Parts: sequence; structure tokens; C-alpha cells
Amino acid sequence: MFSKRAEADLFDIWSFVRNSTHSEQVANTLLDTIQETINHIIEYPNIGTKRPEIDQHTYSFPCGNYNIYYDIKKNKPLVNRIFHSSRDIISLY
Repeated sequence: MFSKRAEADLFDIWSFVRNSTHSEQVANTLLDTIQETINHIIEYPNIGTKRPEIDQHTYSFPCGNYNIYYDIKKNKPLVNRIFHSSRDIISLY
């Protein structure tokens, strides 16, 4: 369900939020929200926006200030990356 890069993105997001807010609870709540959004994507994989500028199989879906990037393989989403919406995803992908 998650690529290694997506797992690293989640850790980076958690660490940044925890250090910025000095609160593990805030960081954990954000990760819970991201996981809820991913569960929604699992239930409705075609809900996202196609992102052909990244790859013909890549979709994105917003979650607060973040975007979740995923591919659909055999009707199951694989989360590839999770980035803050202000980031230049083409250079990071």
C-alpha cells in the first residue's frame, strides 16, 4: 500500500510537525487524517486527479495542506509520495 519513499515522507511529515508544534499529539493527529484519506482512496481509487505530467498511471488526492500521490495497480492504490501542496512535485518525484 505504501512505497518506501511514501513511508519516508510520512516520517518526515510527522517529524516536521512534531518539531514545529512541539506536540506529538498534533503530529499523530495529522498522520491519522492522512491515513483516513488513504482509506478513502482505497475504497474509491479513481477519486483522485490523473497526473500525466508525472506518469500515465499516477493520481493525486488532497488531504489538508498535503497531496497524496498514488498509482493504481490491479484496482489497488499504491501510495508513492506525500508532499505539502506548496512543494514542486515534478522536481521531487
